[in-house]
Amino acid sequence: MMPVILAPEAVQNLEELAAYAGKYSAKARLNLLEVVAAKLQLLEQQPEMYPIVANRAPFRRCVVTATVSLYYQAQTEAVRVFAILDSRRDPGALTLPPT
Repeated sequence: MMPVILAPEAVQNLEELAAYAGKYSAKARLNLLEVVAAKLQLLEQQPEMYPIVANRAPFRRCVVTATVSLYYQAQTEAVRVFAILDSRRDPGALTLPPT
């Protein structure tokens, strides 16, 4: 198993998404956090299971829900999550670190 490391930006993204979901209900917030946690556990076990993002290799995209995606890189020592974003945002606004 590989450890999963969330970049500070990814943690901030998740906090913002959870707060937004929490405006609808506490259950919506909890559901979002549970689904993200389940996807992170999958990444620990199978870091290369999601496709590489076109024109952004070696970054991969994990669809968490219909509106939330997680962007990460499977490295030799760990899985690094760089962003957890609302898929309705402009994809051109996604900034990932240089490879």
